Amino acid sequence: MSRNKDKAQVRQFVDGNDSFMTGFQVGQARTYKKKWPRWVMNDPEVARVIQVAFPKWRTDERQRKGAGRWVYVLHLYYRMNYTMKDIGEELGVPTSTVRGVVQRAKLVSLGRRSNGSGARGGKKGRRRVKQMVCINSGTYERSKHLTSLVAQSSNV
Repeated sequence: MSRNKDKAQVRQFVDGNDSFMTGFQVGQARTYKKKWPRWVMNDPEVARVIQVAFPKWRTDERQRKGAGRWVYVLHLYYRMNYTMKDIGEELGVPTSTVRGVVQRAKLVSLGRRSNGSGARGGKKGRRRVKQMVCINSGTYERSKHLTSLVAQSSNV
């Protein structure tokens, strides 16, 4: 009954021959199928990813703000099924920022650095290059053994 009442109200302003009367219909918002990583639906795993990406979030205000943004974006994107555009409008940031957060969270969950430069962990600092020294037409690595060989050759 209410649908007929609505049509009757619209007919007061629009002629029945207008295409609006026959062609207009109310639609729904689009939804997209996404491939969800398993860790996204597991709260301890999300906490682990956030802790790895923002290790000082408890003491550093800037990291706390970034961690909060990541949690909010991941929740809206995966659990609430929002589009990146909707999340961007919600947060007042460009869509590219939202895309970056999702991409970086995936990288961290795989054990990589959030900037994509390589695996996390490993040795820190500058890589040492072994220095090769030539003594009596033989090649030796520089080490304690080499130091003793150099001392012996100078005494001879």
